[in-house]
Amino acid sequence: MKELQHGTGADSSGIGPKDGGGVAERKEAEVEIPETPTCVTCRAWVPIMTQHAEIGRCHRRPPQVVHGPETDTIEGYTDSVWPETAPDEFCCDFLPKEEPR
Repeated sequence: MKELQHGTGADSSGIGPKDGGGVAERKEAEVEIPETPTCVTCRAWVPIMTQHAEIGRCHRRPPQVVHGPETDTIEGYTDSVWPETAPDEFCCDFLPKEEPR
């Protein structure tokens, strides 16, 4: 059995894979692991600070319309709000920050 010389791709006889003999040298591929798609890494997320925690507002879609309740003293109201999320949450509408708008 012929011995493979480390790092040369040729065996001890000098016959390498290009010469029709020997064993091809195995190269380890470098795999880049993508950043986890969370709200804090999304370009549509706008961080805000509250008294108790860091949260943010998602600006990926238009704000949601909410209707306030009617009471004896208040007629009721309509407002719009952006969804508030924690930095480590995620959704299927993720937009990486490095992509142009």
